[in-house]
This record gives sequence, C-alpha cells and structure tokens, in this order.
Amino acid sequence: QDAAYRAVRLRRRVAFFEAGDMSRNQVLRRLGMRALRLPLQEGVYLYPVKYESPEKQPEYEERKFPAADVVTCFRSWRKIQGGRDLFRLQCYSNSSLSVMKIASILGEWAREGWVADVVIVDYADILQPYPGVSDRRDQINENWKMLRRISQDYHCLVLTATQSDAGGYDTKLLRRSNFSEDRRKHDHVTAMLGLNSTVEEKRLGITRVNWLDRRDRDYVEDEQVYVAGCLGIGCPIILSVR
Repeated sequence: QDAAYRAVRLRRRVAFFEAGDMSRNQVLRRLGMRALRLPLQEGVYLYPVKYESPEKQPEYEERKFPAADVVTCFRSWRKIQGGRDLFRLQCYSNSSLSVMKIASILGEWAREGWVADVVIVDYADILQPYPGVSDRRDQINENWKMLRRISQDYHCLVLTATQSDAGGYDTKLLRRSNFSEDRRKHDHVTAMLGLNSTVEEKRLGITRVNWLDRRDRDYVEDEQVYVAGCLGIGCPIILSVR
C-alpha cells in the first residue's frame, strides 16, 4: 500500500488487486490514513526524528495525533489523485482471484486506453491455483511465471509479497534459502527484498531491508538498509540509514 501511495503521488497509474486479505473499505481507509498521516485511533505514537547509524537506535518524539475520520480518509485519498484516473482497485474474497483473471482485467483496461504503470497484487501466495496443473509447487511456479509475463507484456512494475518459510520467523536476517513452498519464485523476479525485524525492532517501528535477488546488479544478502517509520500513522518509511 505504501508503494501504491508513492506511485500515485508520482502520477503513475496503479492497478491494485486485493486477493482476499482486506475489503475495499479497509484498503481505501489505510491509503487515506497514509495520505493524511493520521492514525485511525487517537493516541500518542513514537515518531522518528533522527537516525544516524545502524549501531544506534533512532531518536523519537512522542507525538499525539487525533483520530482520522473515515470519510476524511476517503476524501484525502481522492485528493491525492488530483482528479485523475490514477488508481483502480479490484477486491476479491479469499481464493477467488487468479493470475489469469488479473491478466484479463488488465487487458480490458488497456483496450480502453488505461495501461497500468504499476500492478500490485496483495498477495501472490493466496491467488487461486494455476488451472490445469495438479502439483502444488508447479501451480505456484506457473502463477509467478504469469506475473512475470504481465510485467513484460505491459512494460510495468509488478509488485507482490510472499511469506517466508517457518525458519524465517526465528532468523535475524532472511536469506534466499528462506523461501516458502517453491524455490523457483527466485527464478522469475527481477528483484526480491527481505523485510526483517526483531521483536524489539517491531516495537520501535524499525525494519531492516536486504536484497534476496537483484537481476541487473551485484548484491550481498548481508548488506542492509535500516528503516524507521511510524506504522500508527501509516508511514513505514520516514528515516533510513545503512
């Protein structure tokens, strides 16, 4: 959702496919909250104001925010779009959206003259199994291949999320070996990022980001960017260091 917000701010066309985690109102409410930089509940939140080194915790201020009204959230999100047709949202119940359906909808919109610059799928692991394939891992592989094809056909960014394996819950830094279900996910992406947080880092709104795949450039899994945000007001990235 943060990526969708940033893309719309840059006047890019964003197609957002919600595959079953949230309702339409929940998605729009969170995007509006991000635009307003206000929480859904009034309260005091830690807001990072200085981040100088990965070896040191960020400096925070305790800031009191009023609650964001739901109607105001919706209006704010529309205002961010500036009256343009920049954001199209499709929401489906769990296990009812397929990658073929996504491709079909994008094709219909393209014929209308609306071609997405960014396609976001929330998220690939809960898409319908690919038809005509019986093995679970092969179904997943075909879905990821098709997502890659969409990016090639429309020359757009396709962005999705995936779960790590069980070992990822206890490790401090995700690596390529922490894939879930099928290793071939790595074969079809241009880039993959790991999002890492210890329990204490989660309390402080800190996420460590590392490359797991990067097709066009060299990378090292151990290199990390430390990001401090305030999830209470919908801003996961406010300050960063490396």
